[in-house]
Amino acid sequence: MACCFSFTTGFRNRYFRHFFSSCDFKSIIIDLSDGTIMHCWVPRTLDPSKPSLLLIHGIDANAIWQWNDFISPLSHRFKLYVPDLLFFDDSYTTRPERSEFYVTDMPCDCKIIHQTMAYESMSRRLSICLVVNFALLRPTAERKSFTHSLSLSLSLSLSLCTMACCFSFTDFRNRYFRRSFSSCGLKSTTTDLGDGTIMHCWVPRTPDPSKPSLLLIHGIGANAMWQWNDFISPLSHRFNLYVPDLLFFGDSYTTRPERSESFQARCVADMMTCHGVKDKMLVVGISYGGFVAYSMVAQFSERVEKVVLCCAGVCMEEKDMDEGMFQVKSVDEAVEILLPLTPEKTRELVNLTFAKPTKFLPTCFLNDFIRVMCTENRQERKELIEALHKDRKISDLPKITQPTLIIWGEQDLVFPLALAFRLKEHLGENATLAIIKNAGHAINVEKPKEMFKNLKSFLIDPTTPSKQEDHKNGHKVD
Repeated sequence: MACCFSFTTGFRNRYFRHFFSSCDFKSIIIDLSDGTIMHCWVPRTLDPSKPSLLLIHGIDANAIWQWNDFISPLSHRFKLYVPDLLFFDDSYTTRPERSEFYVTDMPCDCKIIHQTMAYESMSRRLSICLVVNFALLRPTAERKSFTHSLSLSLSLSLSLCTMACCFSFTDFRNRYFRRSFSSCGLKSTTTDLGDGTIMHCWVPRTPDPSKPSLLLIHGIGANAMWQWNDFISPLSHRFNLYVPDLLFFGDSYTTRPERSESFQARCVADMMTCHGVKDKMLVVGISYGGFVAYSMVAQFSERVEKVVLCCAGVCMEEKDMDEGMFQVKSVDEAVEILLPLTPEKTRELVNLTFAKPTKFLPTCFLNDFIRVMCTENRQERKELIEALHKDRKISDLPKITQPTLIIWGEQDLVFPLALAFRLKEHLGENATLAIIKNAGHAINVEKPKEMFKNLKSFLIDPTTPSKQEDHKNGHKVD
């Protein structure tokens, strides 16, 4: 069968992003109002002695593909601004204008380099850029307004590329999730916390002071969008949502050596401060994100009003693995499954995290997911997992006093249900345990409706009887 490894849309995009970042650029999203959003790479630190230079890409791939070779030499002489034009990458508008004269004002005086893409040169290399054009196209009618001949060129390339189909399902899902988050009033931001630490976060485009702030922290696996997409729309009506990528996921990273969940928690707290959230907030963490959420509450208790911990084995101890509590026999074995490098290990991961795992998992899709999601920062993610396990004792775990909801899948094989009861006992009356039937570890994917029901009763309708207190020992079973 055709191999679906996406060299272009996956690996190369990430390479270019890291290269731009290494040249002291940061990725920003600018809301120009009236339904228009523009993404741009801008200098992380402005040098007033340098002139400003604006680089505008042509019809083809996004800006980082077309300008990557010029960034390093030009950045020594200029303050560079590299935007994605409308309908490319994360830039778009709901307005009907499609002409080249519909331009937006940049926040600086700029010289312009304009790259013109002739039809002949585009068609000559379209067979190479086929994946880019498939993956980067916004709704076809929008770019068709720019050039009708693009569809003809794609058809020609399809006839020439009779070999492997390189459509990247993973990259397509990433773009779908980005549009989904944007349509819910969120914008993508990157915050420089200093000392080599960068954090990416989805934040409200326009925060509503009448709404409480809700922080959603993802787990080990894909980035934040993949794990929280099903909850963004209903929650955004009631909360100012903040959805970060933890360090070494998405566009978040650090050059510092710390790998503990307490360091992750401090970085998240600092990021929230940078976004103006300094008062009481609500925090929800799933799996590894629950470890970070717990640590954040322990360190910054005055800033957290309530916390929800979903399938987060914060009460586990190092000796539990030796005593046979888990499906795996060692941390190294856990890493091989949680950070898979082969389709076989990815299938093991699915079987481990779902109560009813799907049987149809094409190898080409799994390879594509691995290439895009599982290879970058793998060593650092491995160190995150190792840090969770090393020297862990429940006697060292501080007791948090905030109202806490513990949500767990009844058939969780990653963190067995026994850890949920252990955590409930550790926290005492401040905690309520909700157990979701016929669910494994990935309750956010397998049982999103049931999970949201519990979130709603705890965060949104606390005065409405949720029957949680009516169950024996404070446990609720859905």
